[in-house]
Amino acid sequence: MTTTTTNTQGGAYVGGDVTSGTFIGRDQVIVINGYTGADLEQTLTRLRAVLGQGQADLCADVAQARLTVTAPDAPRFVLSAEAAEALWAVAARQADVSAYLTALLVNPRYGRWATQFVPLAGTLTAFGRPPGWVDVTPELRLLEMVGEGPGRQIRRIPLDDITQATAQYPALVLLGEPGSGKTTTLYKLALDAAQRRLADEHARLPLYCPLAEYRNYATPYDFVAARLRQFAGADAAAWLRQGQVLLLCDALNEMPFAHDRDYREKVVAWRRFVDDWPGNQFVFTCRSQDYSEPLGQHQVEIARLDDARVQDFLTKYAVGDAWERLRSTPLLDLVRNPYYLMMLAYLLARGGTWPQSRATLFQGFVAVLLQREEDKQHADWPGKAALHDALATLAGKMQPLGAGTRLPHSRVAAHLAEAGFPAETMLRLGLAATLLDVERVPDAEEHVRFYHHQVQEYFAAHALLARFRRDEDVTACWRQPRWRREMPSPGALGDYEPLPPPPQTGWEEPTVLAAGLTTDPAAFVERVCAVNPALAARCLDEAGLRDALPALVARVQTALLRDMGNPRVHLRARLAAGEALGRLGDPRFPAVVVDGVKVLLPPLVYVPAGPFQMGSTVWQVLALRLRGFPAGDEQPRHTVDLPAFYIGQYPVTNAEYACFVKAGGYQEARYWRTPAAQAWLRGADQESGPVKEAMEVWRTLKATASPLEQLRRAGFSPRTINLWTQLFEMEEEQVREIVMQAYTERPRDRPAFWEDTRYNNPTQPVVGVTWFEAAAYCEWLQEKMQEAGSKGQEAGGKVLVWREGKLGSCVLPLASCRVRLPSEAEWEKAARGTRGRVYPWGRRWDGNRANTWEGHVLRPSPVGVYPGDATVWGGRDFSGNVWEWTRSLYRDYPYRPADGREAPDAEGYRVLRGGSWLQDKRVVRGGVRLRYFPVDFFYYGGFRVVLSLGDSGF
Repeated sequence: MTTTTTNTQGGAYVGGDVTSGTFIGRDQVIVINGYTGADLEQTLTRLRAVLGQGQADLCADVAQARLTVTAPDAPRFVLSAEAAEALWAVAARQADVSAYLTALLVNPRYGRWATQFVPLAGTLTAFGRPPGWVDVTPELRLLEMVGEGPGRQIRRIPLDDITQATAQYPALVLLGEPGSGKTTTLYKLALDAAQRRLADEHARLPLYCPLAEYRNYATPYDFVAARLRQFAGADAAAWLRQGQVLLLCDALNEMPFAHDRDYREKVVAWRRFVDDWPGNQFVFTCRSQDYSEPLGQHQVEIARLDDARVQDFLTKYAVGDAWERLRSTPLLDLVRNPYYLMMLAYLLARGGTWPQSRATLFQGFVAVLLQREEDKQHADWPGKAALHDALATLAGKMQPLGAGTRLPHSRVAAHLAEAGFPAETMLRLGLAATLLDVERVPDAEEHVRFYHHQVQEYFAAHALLARFRRDEDVTACWRQPRWRREMPSPGALGDYEPLPPPPQTGWEEPTVLAAGLTTDPAAFVERVCAVNPALAARCLDEAGLRDALPALVARVQTALLRDMGNPRVHLRARLAAGEALGRLGDPRFPAVVVDGVKVLLPPLVYVPAGPFQMGSTVWQVLALRLRGFPAGDEQPRHTVDLPAFYIGQYPVTNAEYACFVKAGGYQEARYWRTPAAQAWLRGADQESGPVKEAMEVWRTLKATASPLEQLRRAGFSPRTINLWTQLFEMEEEQVREIVMQAYTERPRDRPAFWEDTRYNNPTQPVVGVTWFEAAAYCEWLQEKMQEAGSKGQEAGGKVLVWREGKLGSCVLPLASCRVRLPSEAEWEKAARGTRGRVYPWGRRWDGNRANTWEGHVLRPSPVGVYPGDATVWGGRDFSGNVWEWTRSLYRDYPYRPADGREAPDAEGYRVLRGGSWLQDKRVVRGGVRLRYFPVDFFYYGGFRVVLSLGDSGF
């Protein structure tokens, strides 16, 4: 409550409590309720003059929903939220840009009266609640791609403010998980830009464009033009030609589309729109997991909150004592999301019950908000349960319409009335509880939406459960295309366009929440699994049900493995199943705990002793040469006799390697056996061979007549060729700096690309490892297996082994086992058999059996998702997916193991085998050899292990 004393021009006195009414005087303007259109016109005109000076302070009282504007030598303004919102329509009728900017600055949606996300340089400075009461300041990282091939890195550059990135790049994509603050960040940018434009007529005009509204427009230009005309009365062509627009396009993932191809075409249209209007500024947002169709712009990601920020936020909420409990629970990882942290803090501050999962966090948060409204004793209060049911009914109607759904007020009222609820009462009380929100558009009916899309998903989960309890058939909510015969075509894919995931139904998130809310999760998840095993895996994982339902977890794992191994299941669904299995836990890799250290044991393939044909024939090499592929180092073909050995059935996965990282493998010198490995670990390899070689390659290629054509004929990907094109245009010192930077800045306590979500699913092969890291992992695994073996069967570990076409399990090997990288001879025999198959499965290429450039996966695939790729011994993923380090030095054939090429401390190139997702069918043959320095690392290279068991009888 605010007490005012105001002197008007005529000396009149106005005093009392500002709780209602409207008064417009010389020294004070109060617009609370009962105002007329003329009052708003006059208020907007005077506000425009005050805000245009750039010295105004805006202070919001959250509890009273009031905004106070003060400035030197200017009247004091007090506006209700409703009045400030109503200024939108007034500004639109005036068709004046400065009026639009004024209305934007005081609008509750943009000013976020219930939050403080920035101190806005003399524009938005204080709130009635403690800083951070509702939102956490987003922590931003600029993702910058540096280099390609062995030198490619993703650098994460910390930003204090996103304007650091917008000042550097004309177009950006802001990525983050749901609730990370993407929309809030756009609102901040709009406020900053509005203030600048009011003070400087040459500054850019901000325009917020929710892409959920991009319906029934032929082009992005038509959409932008309509928004500019509607809100600012501005001519889009004139403003865009002058480069004076800051376009803030929210939620690329919420853009309506009919099918995959339609979505891609719309994204391409936006990409062209950015190119067609240079000089303007563009910022797009998208959920990280849904950014499957890139815009081709630099990216900024919103980082998850670290411990210090979580603790600081809880302290501001006056629930700092919650930190000690939170830090020891799995809930901490969940609330590193700003929106979830806000809910937890609000819930605890109001005395709510400590949640156990995301679902119970939403449940408790909503219960507190409903209780708050019940305590207000609304005259027409229907009860918490009735309002909850009404909102669930509404969410059930809105969820099928897609993310970001907004419906006209009349349509929402009709949905509620049809279900027997008093529509206007439920709408008003839903708004009061801040569970619903309205969006007023000039000269149009207001639209209603849930305050946050995740709130809609929570209530939609209750609608889904209500149908489930009534035993209705809800399988349509879960059924995604899985079979090859039913998967829709994504259309023609460009060189850089990845195969999209299976089309979603829109009910995935509500289903996961429902699994955590139902009283019978086993029955619910069983029903989901029958239709969509990957979604069932998400339910078990994200609802925290894995430990409580181990038998069901095993059944879901079995269903996922069945899908992964079924050639009738489309590759897009097999990939989704493999990634879901990674998050749920992969039973193909038995776990053993050795002195408190978790180790995942690699499933193995037995390769019997005996001779095999190594290399390629003269005719094979000649045929390849005629097709432009040099393969001379695969000659001569010769016989090599090897003793028996066991080799990893799959390349080492992220899940396996994570055990090494977590156990401190990078900090233990005993795993880094050679001086060169220890030098790499210390970062003392800046002037290493790869830098010199890269420069020699650059100089050699640049001096040739047609270097790019040579790269094409050698099978390099379009992405790599594009990079070399850029490098050829640079001076030598610039190229050297880029190459040096890639090697000096990479981490030395984990693989390169370890945090990159494209490469770090637990079932994907680990990538970004040097030869030294691969060798250190083998040393660590050997130590842990020997320690476990020395304890006998008490260790409880078993190794899965393919032998003579059959899968079996054996007791964990005894202390005599040895783990190392395979020699290239062992690798080739394991991949090609004794008769030198061209590919693991036979002589002819089959694109359905390997992850290569032709398949457009464009990332490492979960191991084992290509049925029919098995070698004669039972090994998988030997062709494509990732290049694999061997222990062998690169030397000419014939292969002679005693000539020093297997020496672990020798200098020189090491051999890699198998090709990768980045190469075409010519390069993924079993006989192809690649050479790299041991310090090289790349996002398409990993390794697998060899195990020799001595006298274990294994």
